[in-house]
Amino acid sequence: MAHPGSRRSSQAGLPTSRTTGPASKQPPVKDPKPPEKRPMLESTLTATFVPLPPNLDITKDTGNLPRNRIERLQHIIATIDNQGLMVKENIIWLLDQEKERMILEAREIEQEMKPPPVKGGLPASEVDVVIKSLSAKADPGRDYNMKDVPTLNRNRQLPPNLSPRELVVSHLRTLIENGTGDLIGYNDHISGIRKYYADLLMKETASLELIGMRPEDRPKAAEASM
Repeated sequence: MAHPGSRRSSQAGLPTSRTTGPASKQPPVKDPKPPEKRPMLESTLTATFVPLPPNLDITKDTGNLPRNRIERLQHIIATIDNQGLMVKENIIWLLDQEKERMILEAREIEQEMKPPPVKGGLPASEVDVVIKSLSAKADPGRDYNMKDVPTLNRNRQLPPNLSPRELVVSHLRTLIENGTGDLIGYNDHISGIRKYYADLLMKETASLELIGMRPEDRPKAAEASM
């Protein structure tokens, strides 16, 4: 009669002393599939595609459609504002994802390389100069704002034999410069479109106000709205 413990072990699929032969060999454990690398960000144009509001069903007539030109223009302006905000958030998200991809790639390259040589500390002849510079008071005639930071020279050739960390810093700065330009360019674009419809709304509102006025008062009101 078999011992109850051995029966439980065989039922649980665990090997026993009687299990011999090829059937006792376990299949080799395969290495897990390495995660796919993120593709490089080539453009932020995909940020312009944003989802529709969750409460909007374009297949049905909700009954809340604009009833006149003024409400239609107000709806267009509100849509432009919402669209512009979501597109800017998408651009920033894409830039943040590209930043993480750059840092991860540089970390992987650095792990495959030999440890870089340790650079020496600050020469003793420069210690006093650095301390004096850090202890100096701010110059009241100098602008310490970010406007003083020079723009990136895109035609500048990178020095050869840069370390992965130095190289990713240069790439990150290029990413920030390009991303800032995309945000400024899109903001100028969407602001021009919004101004166009805002001017139409102002003219339409002024025209509606003129309808309820006496004929002799309309020229004065028209001049005041211009």
